[in-house]
Amino acid sequence: MELHTLKMILILYFMLKTKSEKRIEEKVKLPLIYKNNLLKNLFDLNFKYLHPERIVSSIYYDNSTFQIYRDSVEGIVPRKKIRIRESFGELYLEHKFKNQDGKYKKHRKINNIPNKIIDNIYGITFPVCKIEYKRLYLTNNKIRITVDSNLKYQNYRNSFSNYNVSFFIAEFKMYNNLEISKNFIDSKINFTSVKFSKYDDAIKKLHLV
Repeated sequence: MELHTLKMILILYFMLKTKSEKRIEEKVKLPLIYKNNLLKNLFDLNFKYLHPERIVSSIYYDNSTFQIYRDSVEGIVPRKKIRIRESFGELYLEHKFKNQDGKYKKHRKINNIPNKIIDNIYGITFPVCKIEYKRLYLTNNKIRITVDSNLKYQNYRNSFSNYNVSFFIAEFKMYNNLEISKNFIDSKINFTSVKFSKYDDAIKKLHLV
């Protein structure tokens, strides 16, 4: 059996075995000077703050050959990312899946940051980088939007190797009425969505591969 076929079967099995929520994510990447303009646009569309601005920190895992990163860059599906996220004072182990029909995510609360995670697809994975940023949460009760700024990438094994980002990311997250939500973004938000991964960008900017 080919390696890609085996990987696809394992990911699909893992998604079916565990409770994962399907969603659409549309991202906008802009220079920081446009942040206030975007927020004003959203407030005019009746979006409101869901939470106060908070610092989010994520530690991403990959194996010794950085296969998770390579699969993402090459656009291979199905694929996934593995990370530990610290949010609201709690730690969560998260698996983010990308399949032909959309994106899924599953997570569970943990107590400590592990030195390695053994994955059924990528084998032994280790923490390779840390990504930290300030996040705003907004909603209009149908669509949830996060706005991430002050991004900082850090080599997990070398705290002196870091990179400060000069742009911000707005992400539109939709779980129900996906087609209606997508049409809303296309017609109401005057910015072009892009494909962007913080993890992929961090690996490039930190020259880890």
